[in-house]
Amino acid sequence: MGTAKDRFKGAAGFISAAEMQDDPQKRTKPGCRSSACGCRPERAADFPDAPTSVTHPPTQRRIVAKRQPGGLLCVRSRHAGTRLFCQLHGLRKFLVEGRRACILLVMPEPRRHHFVPQLLLKGFAKKKSKVWQTHVFDKQDCRAFKASVENVMVAQDFYAMQLDTGVVSLEGFISRIESIAAPILQKLVKAETTAKLSDDDRENLALFVALQLIRGTGHRATFLNVATQFRKALIERGLSPDDIGFTIPDDDRIKLQALQAIATALPLYKEHLQCKDMMVFKAPDGHEFLIGDNPVTLDNHREFGFKGNIGLAVKGIEIYLPLSSHITLGMWATDLRTDIRAIVADVHRKQDALRASAMLGVGPARIAAQNALVGLDDKIADAERLLREVEAGGPVHSHPENMDRFNSMQICYAERYLASASGNFELARKMIDERPDLRTQGARMTVK
Repeated sequence: MGTAKDRFKGAAGFISAAEMQDDPQKRTKPGCRSSACGCRPERAADFPDAPTSVTHPPTQRRIVAKRQPGGLLCVRSRHAGTRLFCQLHGLRKFLVEGRRACILLVMPEPRRHHFVPQLLLKGFAKKKSKVWQTHVFDKQDCRAFKASVENVMVAQDFYAMQLDTGVVSLEGFISRIESIAAPILQKLVKAETTAKLSDDDRENLALFVALQLIRGTGHRATFLNVATQFRKALIERGLSPDDIGFTIPDDDRIKLQALQAIATALPLYKEHLQCKDMMVFKAPDGHEFLIGDNPVTLDNHREFGFKGNIGLAVKGIEIYLPLSSHITLGMWATDLRTDIRAIVADVHRKQDALRASAMLGVGPARIAAQNALVGLDDKIADAERLLREVEAGGPVHSHPENMDRFNSMQICYAERYLASASGNFELARKMIDERPDLRTQGARMTVK
């Protein structure tokens, strides 16, 4: 009969630890975690819907695979039914090690790619019969419907592309970033503050937010929009785009640029985000956050003229990412905290002056000072509370009017879809009625 290793060795795709040790090419195969060869998986994709067991028909023996980090399934069995498990579910077998026949299996690379990950969408969904369902709003036709998060904000081969050298896919790379970020996001939603995050947590969180910023449909639409505006600007100035070799990129070129940005620009974006003040915003009772298909939004109350005021390194920038229906992550430029302190100090000085006028003044000046003091204490208290909550990392308690601001940004940035836990899309309908251009596009940059 031979050992388990001998019995399995003839199966297609099987590679023993010894063979990997002898053959450098085999050592690079994904899925191997043998201590003998020391290689690591390169394309272990997260595939949550994969079956984890199968019955071997002749013996009715159940073969069970244990799910491991990174999308790997590990089957420990000497039984020949393990081969059947692999064959029935299209799994590739990479390692048989020792008499235990410890087989590491990696799932085929998934082709349905979420541009908003399910780990975020579940924060805006309810679980029914083992399925996470959310309410979805389609901006194009103002239609609301229910759907599983598996089928929301997803596209075929969104991060894969056929090149001359073969198919290139970033789905596995993106999945690993999501896997690292998942427990951090859970910690934030549960604790409602960033105060408990370690330095590594903040770095990985910044990387995740950077990925969400450039991974979606909005980033690709921006490439096309900027090229279109640039071509128009050339023509308006009497220049011919063809003469200088400028063309509007096609879909494949835009996709390639987007994939290159994910592969190369993430460290730079992460660096800018990591140095921001991080805090958690909490929705008041009776209100909820929405999430769009381009969930990272940028806002700035300052104006800088020709240069614009939106950018990760711009002073006063505010960056937001909804994590659940009641929690949003905020990342602020550090100068904003300084501004709040200065405003509080200035209001205190004005309050002291008004109190003096109200006590010592005469006639209309005294009455005007008394009127100006009405409600000023509450405003100062609100500003001081905001400062304390921001410095503590949250929760920053949002007012109802602030909720409209958060959600309006999601509506403006979304290319097409919004998701909600409750299905309340009245604000979206109202904004689209007032601005019909929101039906067909998200936020756009202006080329000057």
